[in-house]
Amino acid sequence: MIKEFSAGGLISKDKKLLMILMKTINGNTVWTFPKGHIEENENPQTAALREVYEETGVRCEIVDKKEFFISHYFFVRNKTKVEKKVYWYLMRPLEETQKILTPDEIEEVKWFEIDEALKISNYQSDRDMIEKWMIKWNLKRL
Repeated sequence: MIKEFSAGGLISKDKKLLMILMKTINGNTVWTFPKGHIEENENPQTAALREVYEETGVRCEIVDKKEFFISHYFFVRNKTKVEKKVYWYLMRPLEETQKILTPDEIEEVKWFEIDEALKISNYQSDRDMIEKWMIKWNLKRL
């Protein structure tokens, strides 16, 4: 089994969340949050900021240095079982460039209202993270 570590961002602005329409390894598309592998000699916060910028074109700052949420899951890639941990950080946008640096992976970047984000999220862990974010900021569904 291979162990992988990634980091990503939950970016919010005016009670909206920034999500990406991403191509999966199976060729499907899913709405999720920007994330990616932590490179050698890179800490999770730096990786999260880099990945968010590469996948969305949005420069951000981390709101809290401690990870907000950790996703932990297993999947199979090329007949090999993979254990993956993703460290998620709360972020706020500083600059939106509208330039996606990974257009081969990302089809669309869009801000969503909370209810819509919950509805279109393809992964349960993303919905769990949104729910935790709503509790933290005392937000209600529309």
